[in-house]
Amino acid sequence: MVTDKDHGFDEKVVMDRLHKINTCLSRSQQQDKRGQEMLTERESTGQQMSMEGEHRTA
Repeated sequence: MVTDKDHGFDEKVVMDRLHKINTCLSRSQQQDKRGQEMLTERESTGQQMSMEGEHRTA
């Protein structure tokens, strides 16, 4: 029977690496969400400004 240790895998090390990868992923996802929120905020303010500009010219 072949165990993980024969392949050089230590369960604790693997789990630690997985945990680090997951934390990195979740951080980048949170940054993506923040970026999207900032983009939508910019779009809404841009639309409001363009609407105001239209009212001024009319």
